[in-house]
Amino acid sequence: ADFSPSINVVLCVVLLFFFIFLLLYSSLSPTYWDSPSPFFYDQT
Repeated sequence: ADFSPSINVVLCVVLLFFFIFLLLYSSLSPTYWDSPSPFFYDQT
């Protein structure tokens, strides 16, 4: 019971950093969202 509050805080922080990372990644590389990734299409 002593670890559940700390785990919740860690999960919230990780989710926040992940969300910020997605925002920064999408803003730094707009071509990734505009054009389809060739990595998935080359594996036919």
